Amino acid sequence: MSQEIKFYQEILGEYCDLKDHPNIKEAWKVNSIIKLMNLAKKRDDNKEFVQSGLLIIMHLATGKYHDEIEESSRNLRDLMENEKQFVITSLKHEFNLN
Repeated sequence: MSQEIKFYQEILGEYCDLKDHPNIKEAWKVNSIIKLMNLAKKRDDNKEFVQSGLLIIMHLATGKYHDEIEESSRNLRDLMENEKQFVITSLKHEFNLN
Protein backbone atom coordinates (compact mmCIF):
# COMPACT_ATOMS: atom_id res chain seq x y z
CA MET A 1 0.00 0.00 0.00
CA SER A 2 1.35 3.42 -0.92
CA GLN A 3 2.29 6.03 1.67
CA GLU A 4 -0.40 8.29 0.27
CA ILE A 5 -3.18 5.75 0.83
CA LYS A 6 -1.89 4.96 4.32
CA PHE A 7 -1.88 8.67 5.15
CA TYR A 8 -5.45 9.15 3.91
CA GLN A 9 -6.66 6.10 5.81
CA GLU A 10 -4.99 7.35 8.97
CA ILE A 11 -6.44 10.85 8.88
CA LEU A 12 -9.90 9.61 7.90
CA GLY A 13 -9.83 7.07 10.73
CA GLU A 14 -8.80 9.76 13.20
CA TYR A 15 -11.46 12.11 11.88
CA CYS A 16 -14.19 9.49 12.30
CA ASP A 17 -13.18 9.08 15.96
CA LEU A 18 -13.33 12.83 16.70
CA LYS A 19 -15.81 14.36 19.05
CA ASP A 20 -17.76 17.28 17.59
CA HIS A 21 -15.89 19.94 19.52
CA PRO A 22 -14.20 22.88 17.75
CA ASN A 23 -10.95 22.69 19.75
CA ILE A 24 -10.58 18.97 19.13
CA LYS A 25 -11.22 19.42 15.39
CA GLU A 26 -8.70 22.26 15.22
CA ALA A 27 -6.06 20.14 16.98
CA TRP A 28 -6.77 17.25 14.59
CA LYS A 29 -6.46 19.60 11.59
CA VAL A 30 -3.11 21.01 12.73
CA ASN A 31 -1.79 17.55 13.61
CA SER A 32 -2.88 16.18 10.22
CA ILE A 33 -1.17 19.04 8.37
CA ILE A 34 2.04 18.40 10.32
CA LYS A 35 1.87 14.70 9.41
CA LEU A 36 1.29 15.64 5.78
CA MET A 37 4.29 17.97 5.69
CA ASN A 38 6.55 15.41 7.39
CA LEU A 39 5.50 12.76 4.89
CA ALA A 40 5.92 15.19 1.98
CA LYS A 41 9.57 15.79 2.92
CA LYS A 42 10.24 12.12 2.11
CA ARG A 43 8.66 12.23 -1.36
CA ASP A 44 9.85 13.49 -4.73
CA ASP A 45 6.35 14.12 -6.11
CA ASN A 46 5.18 16.04 -3.07
CA LYS A 47 3.44 19.04 -4.70
CA GLU A 48 0.35 17.14 -5.89
CA PHE A 49 0.32 15.00 -2.75
CA VAL A 50 0.40 18.08 -0.51
CA GLN A 51 -2.33 19.83 -2.53
CA SER A 52 -4.61 16.79 -2.38
CA GLY A 53 -3.88 16.19 1.28
CA LEU A 54 -4.58 19.79 2.24
CA LEU A 55 -7.84 19.79 0.29
CA ILE A 56 -9.02 16.66 2.09
CA ILE A 57 -7.96 17.93 5.52
CA MET A 58 -9.62 21.30 5.00
CA HIS A 59 -12.77 19.73 3.62
CA LEU A 60 -13.08 17.45 6.62
CA ALA A 61 -12.22 20.22 9.09
CA THR A 62 -14.65 22.78 7.68
CA GLY A 63 -17.31 20.59 6.10
CA LYS A 64 -16.96 22.68 2.94
CA TYR A 65 -15.70 21.56 -0.45
CA HIS A 66 -14.44 23.92 -3.14
CA ASP A 67 -15.01 22.50 -6.60
CA GLU A 68 -13.60 24.80 -9.27
CA ILE A 69 -15.07 22.74 -12.11
CA GLU A 70 -18.58 22.89 -10.71
CA GLU A 71 -18.29 26.61 -10.06
CA SER A 72 -17.12 27.38 -13.58
CA SER A 73 -19.48 24.99 -15.38
CA ARG A 74 -22.63 26.07 -17.14
CA ASN A 75 -25.97 24.38 -17.44
CA LEU A 76 -26.34 22.58 -20.78
CA ARG A 77 -29.70 24.32 -21.29
CA ASP A 78 -27.93 27.71 -21.20
CA LEU A 79 -25.53 26.88 -24.03
CA MET A 80 -25.95 28.12 -27.57
CA GLU A 81 -27.08 25.52 -30.09
CA ASN A 82 -23.62 25.07 -31.65
CA GLU A 83 -22.10 24.62 -28.16
CA LYS A 84 -24.73 21.98 -27.31
CA GLN A 85 -23.94 20.09 -30.51
CA PHE A 86 -20.23 20.20 -29.71
CA VAL A 87 -20.82 18.77 -26.23
CA ILE A 88 -23.15 16.06 -27.51
CA THR A 89 -20.76 15.09 -30.31
CA SER A 90 -17.82 15.01 -27.90
CA LEU A 91 -19.70 12.80 -25.43
CA LYS A 92 -20.82 10.41 -28.17
CA HIS A 93 -17.25 10.17 -29.41
CA GLU A 94 -15.90 9.64 -25.88
CA PHE A 95 -18.32 6.81 -25.19
CA ASN A 96 -18.09 5.35 -28.71
CA LEU A 97 -21.75 6.01 -29.49
CA ASN A 98 -21.23 7.30 -33.04
